Amino acid sequence: MGAGIGLSFMTLMSQLFPSTLAVDHLSLAILAGYAIVAMGILRYLMVKELKDEKTEVVAITSCEIASE
Repeated sequence: MGAGIGLSFMTLMSQLFPSTLAVDHLSLAILAGYAIVAMGILRYLMVKELKDEKTEVVAITSCEIASE
């Protein structure tokens, strides 16, 4: 889905700002922006998953201690 949106946006921008280059600076900037946003989302999801696992381990440990 993201690639389709990115390609559509790049096509629109290339129609509005024609260039003689096969790949112009605007296209590269858009692709770099998508890559940075995607890496940010992946990092957020990884940190969130690690925090959830850490909370689950602490909750299980405290339940085991309470039952003793």
